[in-house]
Amino acid sequence: MDQKEHELLLSKTHSLRSDNLVAYFFTFTLLFTTALMYFFSSFFGHFFWLVSTLLFSITLFQWSILQHDFSHNYFFETKSENITWGLFASLFTLIPFHDNKTFHLEHHDHLGSNLDGEKLSLNFDDKTNAILEKLWKFHFPILTPIILYKRYWNIEKLKAVYASKHILTLLSYLLPLLFHLYIFFSLSPLHYLKTWGLAYLFYFYILDIFLISQHSKISEATKEISGQDQFCKDLKVPSFIEKFFLLGYNRHTLHHLAPNLPGYHLCMIPKYTVNEISLVDIIKERNKISLNELNNQNN
Repeated sequence: MDQKEHELLLSKTHSLRSDNLVAYFFTFTLLFTTALMYFFSSFFGHFFWLVSTLLFSITLFQWSILQHDFSHNYFFETKSENITWGLFASLFTLIPFHDNKTFHLEHHDHLGSNLDGEKLSLNFDDKTNAILEKLWKFHFPILTPIILYKRYWNIEKLKAVYASKHILTLLSYLLPLLFHLYIFFSLSPLHYLKTWGLAYLFYFYILDIFLISQHSKISEATKEISGQDQFCKDLKVPSFIEKFFLLGYNRHTLHHLAPNLPGYHLCMIPKYTVNEISLVDIIKERNKISLNELNNQNN
């Protein structure tokens, strides 16, 4: 997309502002659904236990979608509302809100360059890499845990967070940590593993699929936002799922071209994509690519 086309696209989005009525509808609907699915997933002998745990994991993924939108400060009408709900969403996503927000906005501003906040080496030592490759080959969802560990939940990072004394940064890490420690110790460890543990396994797998479905040839990306469409991919899903379950999160090209557009408005804009891929094709792609190849493509 050239600069003129990009300006025309942005002109079509000017009237689509943040709408608290819509924002709170989606947020409280998700909150209710999450509580309901967690309630059912807690009944281990129940016939619907596995199904409800899977649905619970989908709500965790949907919180990551909302947290992503909160990071842009346009889902709700005020910055404070987006920050408050972003911190709340992190209880479910395990993604520290403030640091993730910083990395993500850098990603939009500097896609593919060394300043891209979401560029990250997936490599460990040779022995660990070999083990991870085997786990990846057998469809174990390890991409998201690797990113969470390398970017946020490692000792050096936690030391830096503590040393920063930055309140919002500290809260971003303390809230999800204390929340899960409380649940773990107030329930039995087995109970936690059967509900949250299994749900996170499904959640990581879903996130892995979406992570590899969003970009291609990112190392060649342009600094101009209008040219980022060449390096983005859209995931093709039924329109009902796109609108009510994903809030346009699958329209990654349009999101990069108009990053300040709330997710609930993305589906109101005519679809624009250079690269669209189906869910079946992205799973096939995931099966073919190694972690090392994925690392090389994105760095």
